[in-house]
Amino acid sequence: DVRILYPTNFQFISRGTPIVIQANATDNVAVAKVDFYISGNNNRVCSVPTNSTNIYTCNWPATIARNLGRYSITVKTYDTSNNISQGRIMFFSWF
Repeated sequence: DVRILYPTNFQFISRGTPIVIQANATDNVAVAKVDFYISGNNNRVCSVPTNSTNIYTCNWPATIARNLGRYSITVKTYDTSNNISQGRIMFFSWF
Protein backbone atom coordinates (compact mmCIF):
# COMPACT_ATOMS: atom_id res chain seq x y z
CA ASP A 1 0.00 0.00 0.00
CA VAL A 2 1.31 3.46 -0.83
CA ARG A 3 0.04 6.93 0.05
CA ILE A 4 1.62 10.19 -1.12
CA LEU A 5 1.93 12.55 1.82
CA TYR A 6 3.46 15.60 0.10
CA PRO A 7 2.59 17.37 -2.03
CA THR A 8 -1.11 16.88 -1.53
CA ASN A 9 -3.53 16.26 -4.37
CA PHE A 10 -4.34 19.47 -6.32
CA GLN A 11 -1.91 21.54 -4.25
CA PHE A 12 -0.54 24.79 -5.71
CA ILE A 13 3.25 25.15 -5.42
CA SER A 14 5.24 28.24 -6.37
CA ARG A 15 7.03 27.84 -9.66
CA GLY A 16 10.69 26.89 -9.26
CA THR A 17 10.34 25.70 -5.66
CA PRO A 18 12.28 22.50 -4.92
CA ILE A 19 9.90 19.75 -3.82
CA VAL A 20 10.63 16.96 -1.38
CA ILE A 21 8.08 14.30 -2.33
CA GLN A 22 7.06 12.17 0.64
CA ALA A 23 5.24 8.85 0.57
CA ASN A 24 4.24 6.22 3.09
CA ALA A 25 4.66 2.65 1.84
CA THR A 26 3.75 -0.56 3.64
CA ASP A 27 3.46 -4.23 2.76
CA ASN A 28 2.27 -7.29 4.68
CA VAL A 29 5.75 -8.85 4.27
CA ALA A 30 8.30 -6.20 3.24
CA VAL A 31 8.79 -3.27 0.88
CA ALA A 32 11.76 -3.86 -1.44
CA LYS A 33 11.93 -0.43 -3.10
CA VAL A 34 9.94 2.69 -3.89
CA ASP A 35 10.10 4.51 -7.25
CA PHE A 36 8.95 8.09 -7.85
CA TYR A 37 7.75 9.17 -11.33
CA ILE A 38 6.81 12.63 -12.61
CA SER A 39 4.00 13.48 -15.04
CA GLY A 40 3.12 9.96 -16.08
CA ASN A 41 5.81 9.67 -18.74
CA ASN A 42 7.82 7.00 -16.93
CA ASN A 43 10.38 9.65 -16.03
CA ARG A 44 11.65 8.07 -12.83
CA VAL A 45 13.29 10.72 -10.68
CA CYS A 46 14.13 8.58 -7.65
CA SER A 47 14.43 4.95 -6.67
CA VAL A 48 14.66 4.46 -2.93
CA PRO A 49 15.60 1.19 -1.20
CA THR A 50 13.61 -0.06 1.76
CA ASN A 51 13.93 1.53 5.20
CA SER A 52 12.60 0.91 8.68
CA THR A 53 10.32 3.97 8.92
CA ASN A 54 7.97 3.32 5.94
CA ILE A 55 8.35 7.02 4.99
CA TYR A 56 10.20 7.53 1.71
CA THR A 57 11.41 10.84 0.26
CA CYS A 58 12.55 12.06 -3.13
CA ASN A 59 14.16 15.46 -3.78
CA TRP A 60 12.79 16.92 -7.00
CA PRO A 61 14.86 19.87 -8.29
CA ALA A 62 13.16 23.23 -8.78
CA THR A 63 14.30 23.45 -12.39
CA ILE A 64 11.94 20.66 -13.41
CA ALA A 65 8.82 22.44 -12.14
CA ARG A 66 9.85 25.85 -13.50
CA ASN A 67 7.04 25.89 -16.05
CA LEU A 68 3.50 26.80 -15.10
CA GLY A 69 1.05 23.97 -15.33
CA ARG A 70 -0.20 20.68 -14.02
CA TYR A 71 2.11 17.87 -12.94
CA SER A 72 1.40 14.36 -11.75
CA ILE A 73 3.42 12.29 -9.32
CA THR A 74 3.17 8.52 -9.30
CA VAL A 75 4.79 6.47 -6.56
CA LYS A 76 5.22 2.73 -7.13
CA THR A 77 6.18 0.33 -4.39
CA TYR A 78 7.58 -3.12 -4.97
CA ASP A 79 7.49 -5.87 -2.38
CA THR A 80 9.93 -8.74 -2.06
CA SER A 81 7.77 -10.86 -4.43
CA ASN A 82 7.84 -8.01 -7.01
CA ASN A 83 4.15 -7.16 -6.53
CA ILE A 84 3.46 -3.51 -7.34
CA SER A 85 1.25 -0.97 -5.58
CA GLN A 86 0.94 2.62 -6.72
CA GLY A 87 -0.48 5.99 -5.73
CA ARG A 88 -0.90 9.12 -7.84
CA ILE A 89 -1.61 12.79 -7.20
CA MET A 90 -1.66 15.97 -9.28
CA PHE A 91 -0.34 19.39 -8.33
CA PHE A 92 -0.04 22.77 -10.01
CA SER A 93 2.97 25.00 -10.50
CA TRP A 94 2.11 28.70 -10.42
CA PHE A 95 3.71 32.14 -9.92
